[in-house]
Amino acid sequence: MNAYSNSANSDSAAPTGSETRSAWRRWLIDLERGISQSFRGESTLFGYCFIATIVLTTGIVIGIGVLQWAIVVLSLAVAASAEMFQMVLRAIWSDLAAQLSKPTRKALQIGSAAVVVTRMGAFVAIVLIYGAAIRSMV
Repeated sequence: MNAYSNSANSDSAAPTGSETRSAWRRWLIDLERGISQSFRGESTLFGYCFIATIVLTTGIVIGIGVLQWAIVVLSLAVAASAEMFQMVLRAIWSDLAAQLSKPTRKALQIGSAAVVVTRMGAFVAIVLIYGAAIRSMV
């Protein structure tokens, strides 16, 4: 059973008393809390929102196509997701740092590298799409 099944699990999102929430409602509550904690915990997501606004506005101005929009939005979403995953690793690291073995501690470094690779991949994909669109305008 997963965390969102209709079992008698007691978690922080479960209501008190006899009222029980459906699995999809608990999932939505966890989603909202996770996003709000991500924005409160780190300022990097504000940076992603600022950059995403610039990237999306640029796409509107140069008039990219539907497939190009899909790639741009997917690139931004994957980069933000990788950053959130890095936040998870840092939270686990800060809580369990003294108890983790040296090989396990390398997971944070690998996670940091994965975030950088994801950012670079998203940047290259967006630059290629926008470069081709701008070149076709000229």
